[in-house]
Amino acid sequence: RNRIETGLVPVGAVGVAIGLWCLPLFTTPASQALNFVFIGIMGGLFIVPLNALLQVHAADHQLGTVMAANNWIQTLAMLGFLALTALFA
Repeated sequence: RNRIETGLVPVGAVGVAIGLWCLPLFTTPASQALNFVFIGIMGGLFIVPLNALLQVHAADHQLGTVMAANNWIQTLAMLGFLALTALFA
């Protein structure tokens, strides 16, 4: 109780890295789908504890502002990586 398990963050990061490394190795649609499920689960293990830490450490009167700023930064990062992916494709 009242504890955030931050030990899941490195597990999630390593899992995402392994899943991304395995992307070109799988050839069937079913194996690709399972790999994407794996990457999604590992991404959740990575991001959920970090968001929980943000919520715990933010002041109560600033929680909405902190979460909005966090979502804004995450969205900008995703759009930036989408643009890089499109550029390299």
